[in-house]
Amino acid sequence: MNNLEFIDCSKTKINSLKNISDHTNLIEINISSTGITDLSPLSGMGKLVKLTCNNTEINDLSPLIGLMSLKYVDLSYTKVKNLEPLGHLSKLQNVNCDNSLVEDIDPIRFVPVISYKETGVYYSKIDHSEKDEFFEEAARLVVQHQHGSASLIQRKLQIGFNRAGRLIDHLEMEGIVGSFNGESSREVNIKDINALERFFSSTYTNYLEFKRTEEVIQARQQKNHFGTNQPKESNILHQDYPLVQDNTSESMDDLQPETTFPQYPEPSKTVPRWISFILLTTIIIVSILIYQKCK
Repeated sequence: MNNLEFIDCSKTKINSLKNISDHTNLIEINISSTGITDLSPLSGMGKLVKLTCNNTEINDLSPLIGLMSLKYVDLSYTKVKNLEPLGHLSKLQNVNCDNSLVEDIDPIRFVPVISYKETGVYYSKIDHSEKDEFFEEAARLVVQHQHGSASLIQRKLQIGFNRAGRLIDHLEMEGIVGSFNGESSREVNIKDINALERFFSSTYTNYLEFKRTEEVIQARQQKNHFGTNQPKESNILHQDYPLVQDNTSESMDDLQPETTFPQYPEPSKTVPRWISFILLTTIIIVSILIYQKCK
């Protein structure tokens, strides 16, 4: 039994770890969703690599101080407030504090992956009135590189990792980068440096709010632009556009379509029908007489 390396007692009624204190070769322990409140029996397990204790009443991490092999710790949905005991564990790679009572993650800033959603970290440690002097420079870096990570800020600005981590937190609070998503780099919400400079010159403290306002203003300006430049229907109908392209200067009255009624000559110029009949008859008679005489 002393060679046991993995124990999973999650979702059981167990409420103590005393019975496994002798298993010093354990590498992984899962005690999530149990009644365990004390981690003291784990203090001698120097080979422990992974500890999952989410959804428990655990609030003290001091028994973990000497576990130098520990790499993964899940503290989500616990009553843990103080992460100082984990600050001595140099091999830590991933710490999950989601929905816990944690208020300060500074002791574990060296950990590559830290999740602390729905905690009091942002509100207790970040103050808009006390911005780091490198804040704007850090923002320009992540926008230019489209890479939101503390390691980039640390390397480019030559500052400590803890300070770079606080800058990333502040950038997230102001909406410049997204929240932690399990990857080493956060999504950058600002895609070009000009948008960032406009945000800095505004009175807004959150880029996402600034962006929404800017989009509304642009939409209104575009609407007004089309509203003033597009001629109304009544104006189009009354435009004096020429219907025929020629060198004459005809008026609109001259360009009206011709009437379909028949055009008769003036009465004064009309020959009476009876006169025409007499003339025609006379011509016929004369023609007959000439023909008979010649015959």
